[in-house]
Amino acid sequence: MSQPTFTLACSDDTAVQFLTYSQTCNLPYRQALGKILSRQTSQQQLATITAILMTVPQLDDALAEITTFAYGHVMENELWQSAFQSPAAFNTHIHFEERVEPLLRRHESNTRKKNNLRRDIEARWEAGLDSIIPSSILPPNLGQHLLYDLKRLAGICPDPQIAREHIKLAIEQRLDEDDGTRGTKRKCLTRADLKAAAISYQQRLMSPSAHARGIQLRHETGPSLQVRQQQNSPPPMMSPPSSVATPMQMSVDTASSSPSEPDTPPEIHPTRKLRSKTARPVQGCRCSEEKKRLILALPQNRSRLTPEQGVEILRRVEQSESSWNGICHDHLRLIASTTLGLKTSYSGSSHDSLIERARFCLQHADNIAEVRRRRYEWFAAPIQNNAVRASLGMAKYDWKPLKMPSIVPQEIFERFASRNDWKSYMTDGTVNIDGIFDYILDDAELESYVQQEFAMYQWHYHEKGNSGKNLGWQRNMWFSLIQQITRQDLPYYALMVAARPDNNHRLISFPYYTKNTSREGESTGFRHMDLNIRKFVETGAGANIVQGALSILEENRDNCTILVKGFHRVAKQWYRDVSARGHRFNDDTTNITDAVYNAADKAKYGKLVPVPCNKGGIRITRPEIIHGATPKAVGRRQAVFNWWVGIRPNHQDLDNAGPKNETWSDLSQHHRDHTAPKGTTSGRSANAYSTGKDFPATVHLPWISNIGDALQGKQRWDSPAVVLELQKLFGPDDEVAYQFIREVHKRTVSAYKIAFPQVVELEKALFGRKSYFLCQEQGWDGPDADGSDASDIDSEGDGSGSESSDAAIALGIQAEEEASEEDDGDSEDVEEEEMGPQDEESDSEDEYMETQ
Repeated sequence: MSQPTFTLACSDDTAVQFLTYSQTCNLPYRQALGKILSRQTSQQQLATITAILMTVPQLDDALAEITTFAYGHVMENELWQSAFQSPAAFNTHIHFEERVEPLLRRHESNTRKKNNLRRDIEARWEAGLDSIIPSSILPPNLGQHLLYDLKRLAGICPDPQIAREHIKLAIEQRLDEDDGTRGTKRKCLTRADLKAAAISYQQRLMSPSAHARGIQLRHETGPSLQVRQQQNSPPPMMSPPSSVATPMQMSVDTASSSPSEPDTPPEIHPTRKLRSKTARPVQGCRCSEEKKRLILALPQNRSRLTPEQGVEILRRVEQSESSWNGICHDHLRLIASTTLGLKTSYSGSSHDSLIERARFCLQHADNIAEVRRRRYEWFAAPIQNNAVRASLGMAKYDWKPLKMPSIVPQEIFERFASRNDWKSYMTDGTVNIDGIFDYILDDAELESYVQQEFAMYQWHYHEKGNSGKNLGWQRNMWFSLIQQITRQDLPYYALMVAARPDNNHRLISFPYYTKNTSREGESTGFRHMDLNIRKFVETGAGANIVQGALSILEENRDNCTILVKGFHRVAKQWYRDVSARGHRFNDDTTNITDAVYNAADKAKYGKLVPVPCNKGGIRITRPEIIHGATPKAVGRRQAVFNWWVGIRPNHQDLDNAGPKNETWSDLSQHHRDHTAPKGTTSGRSANAYSTGKDFPATVHLPWISNIGDALQGKQRWDSPAVVLELQKLFGPDDEVAYQFIREVHKRTVSAYKIAFPQVVELEKALFGRKSYFLCQEQGWDGPDADGSDASDIDSEGDGSGSESSDAAIALGIQAEEEASEEDDGDSEDVEEEEMGPQDEESDSEDEYMETQ
């Protein structure tokens, strides 16, 4: 039959056309391409090869061989000269580095692997592959996978003539089933043929009668070889019925053949590479003939027998004529691992030690389970029968988890505050507790640190950069040292746990800014609830996010928080009233206007009253309490808000869990990197007041306690070190708790004194002439804000501004400069921002004035 002529069209599928031609003619790629090029001129050859090289990357790895030959042909015959000035120009045209070179490397690697596989096959069969497999069935282009399968067959069947017989048998059986519509290609050897040949050969080893039946397949049609094997095979060896003989019932006598022998061998995994040390064929090893029959009864895929089956195999080895002699080491390992699951690789392992272990198991065959428990290290982990050891692994001893002590809210209040404070909180839903931070604010040195931190942040705060009214908030102050101290204070934390309705001790501080009223008469008034009242009533959402605040300075009735005491007891009834009036609440927080909380509501449920907090004291307030702030600042007021939120049992979701809200991992990252969060505890976006760059002059406070770490997401709450401290804090012994608190407070004071100078040094290094601390030391006024019209610190060309100042600073020389005009921070022209969780301004001042 003459081969078809072929004209290669240069198009997007040129390489596909070539592959079709090569396969139709049943020619190797190189020969097919050479035949095409032999009928073309040099210019046509270049066009053909260029088309192939530019389309070949879209095809399978098999095209790497075409690419290698085609590119080599161009270079060897200098075909590039007909259209390009140099080989480099040709390479650029065909995108050599991106498209062609990777295929050349792949072909080189594939060729090396295939050559190694071919050498292994020919070494096992001690003959050339072409002399073993007839050329009529050998594919013209041998792939790696086919060679892998040939190598496996060579390992199973060391006789090449027998292997060829089984290969032919498998091909003939497949062709008998084929309808003949797929052409001559189907006569070539396939991977399925090799796998069928391997199974057929194993069948012959186990039972000559089965092989005889297999030979008849040459003259039969019907079920496939695999289906026929299933029909002639007994049930699986691991769970045979009583009427079927198992491999253990085979006679050890090599002269006899029992009818109970299975017709098929144990299943060979079709894709898994067989390990020679455990599944090596018996041909060619130094095992005696009697041992070979036993070995052939073992699962060649290394599956493990039941203890009863394994003991029976070991007993037959022990009772054989040569006992444990006459077994090669590879097959001894196979016996040890498949019979009882003994480890075969361990410290001090040897042929003799493996036999000793097998014999020990045989001596105690009646109690293999106990042997596996006591000598667990002898066996593979899944069958050690020692749950304790299996769970411990390399650990020598187990440990007992520490128990979290019970949370008794009233006892915690009485321990760290007073009984009256507990009664006030239960009655009013809010309480001020004095003295919690006296250990910081009664120390003159530490108090000066606090004030310098507030002043530094005020110095760097550009009020006009805020999109709304300031309302006394210091919105660039997120991770100062005093905030880090407050967030991990233990008495404060314990009281907040007791104040939560669910008493969840797994809390994390939601980063928030501070209150810092800086101007007399500054507008500070607002009224709201820190939750959505509708969701609270319907689902209880937000009920556990209790608010707390530390007062840095002494407050008075004209400059403090205002709230409706006891409102937590009537909040749901008020919601029904206000809903009946047509009000709807869809925001994350509840803004309280005069229309929402009208005169009738005030008469029925109570007016907002001032609750000034003493210096160093804290205020704890339930989230459903209506609260706000006095309308105008009448002096400085400084407060720190911790916003501890609860962590759910999965240690990821928080009290305010939802698709738009952050998780424990997110807050942990914010504390680690000192970055502002994306939202607030209520779920509202923080974009309105966390714009711009995060303030960089922050320093991590040195370690204070494990609980403190957990409160900032630096440790998990189930850490044993954290639980141990919780036992001290919440345990039954007051004195143990007090001593623990004293130790932690001592470390806190020391940590503050270590970290504050680092903040000063860092702020100077980062801001230079604009540094708060440097300007304070030198007596300089602050420069204008960067980017403002009056700023000359970063200006270019005047030659007298920052360059001379920076030089003076670098030399340590005291220099006097004309002070820049300070930004007055006037916010009268700033548009009102979207209300934040604590930023809603009251529509009028009448509410507060009624309380005076």
